Amino acid sequence: MDKSEIFSATVDFLEFCAKNTDRKFHQCLSTVIFADVFLARLQRIRGKAKLKMKLEGKDVTRRWEQA
Repeated sequence: MDKSEIFSATVDFLEFCAKNTDRKFHQCLSTVIFADVFLARLQRIRGKAKLKMKLEGKDVTRRWEQA
């Protein structure tokens, strides 16, 4: 497996867990620390900033809604 396949499998696993776990798991996924690491990995693996910018935009929107 190359890095992109491992990352893809990891994202699939996170999606599976998010669908089948409770609120506490979602709270862990929504932390700034997790998001920073996840987005850094995403940019390094995919080499594309477009998806990173999209995800960051959603995060910024969510933060504005919570404020």
